[in-house]
Amino acid sequence: MTESVNLEAECKRLHERSLRALEEELRTDKEHQVIQKEIKQLRRHGKALLQCSNDKKSAATKILEDYAKAACRKLCEDVYGAFPREVRDMIYGHLHARDEMRVTRGFKGRWSDGSESYFNSCSEKHWCASGAHEVAGTKDLWWDSCCVGENMLRELSEHYYRTVLFLFAADCELLLKFRVTDQWGLGFVPGDIATNIGISIDCARYDFADIGLILRDDSNSANANISWSAWDTDSTPDRKPCEALSLDLEHLFGFRAGTNIFIQVSVEKIKKRSLLENQQWMCDAVMPILLSTLQRLKVAGYKLKIVLSSKERWAFSRDTEDDFTFSGQKLDMDVMQSSFRLFKVRALGKIQLKKDAEEGNDSFGDVGDDDEDNEEGHSSN
Repeated sequence: MTESVNLEAECKRLHERSLRALEEELRTDKEHQVIQKEIKQLRRHGKALLQCSNDKKSAATKILEDYAKAACRKLCEDVYGAFPREVRDMIYGHLHARDEMRVTRGFKGRWSDGSESYFNSCSEKHWCASGAHEVAGTKDLWWDSCCVGENMLRELSEHYYRTVLFLFAADCELLLKFRVTDQWGLGFVPGDIATNIGISIDCARYDFADIGLILRDDSNSANANISWSAWDTDSTPDRKPCEALSLDLEHLFGFRAGTNIFIQVSVEKIKKRSLLENQQWMCDAVMPILLSTLQRLKVAGYKLKIVLSSKERWAFSRDTEDDFTFSGQKLDMDVMQSSFRLFKVRALGKIQLKKDAEEGNDSFGDVGDDDEDNEEGHSSN
């Protein structure tokens, strides 16, 4: 009897607990549904706020850009009105990214330096970045007349083309296109403004019989360990007649008189010749072909500097001690060869001094070893 009473009481207690548990479950479920509804409303509101924020951000960015352009324009007008051209040119000089720029075709391959073609660029910044960090179509603010004004834009671009050295490596035919093309829409062509032009003449691109024979002999040698990049491309370009050297320089005549022209003559490193012998060959075989055109350039008012480079092609250099540089007032083979003989004597002297110094260091080392032996002998006694 007692067990029956206890079981009935237990059932009643569990029934009450079940009712309370169900009530709590229903209440919690209702709260969850309410919260979910609120979350959906908040999400919709959040999306609307995000869209509104993006719209306001775009509007704010546009307003800030307009303000920046107006402030920049005001600053440029103040500078333009306050300082003379000489001081303004000093300011412009700090805006340029480089003092040398290579004008290339921009093709890919063994002969390419990987840079963007000048003729695919839309601004100096785009060109400098070589397409790697800039989106095509970007434009520097200081190349934009809305930011700097027409007058300052003209001066900035003129200063750029007058101070930068434009380098043409093995692409002399690009001189003409560069000279007559207003690539960046500045209102003038470089031929009327540019005053510093550099040309690298790679002799391996021309049909010099002795160089061709040496290159072939050297590359076929069993002991050859040099990669002849001029010859192992997928499609080796035909070499030009050596007389075409002077024709390639004819494009220089379109630049303004007084232009500084830097001409570097170089040749592939050849195992059978020293660097000095290469320079001697360039002086004897290449310069006579160029001389007539160089003399005409000189008479036309161009300022010439000719360098027989100690480097291989693509290595632009200026006034290094291993390069033979000629910029005399008189362009004459006798004068040039006389200057080269002096250069050669000095170069050979440096080589001998270096050799003597190395031998001297070796002899000093031997003397030191003898002294140590003598000291050991004295100590043993």
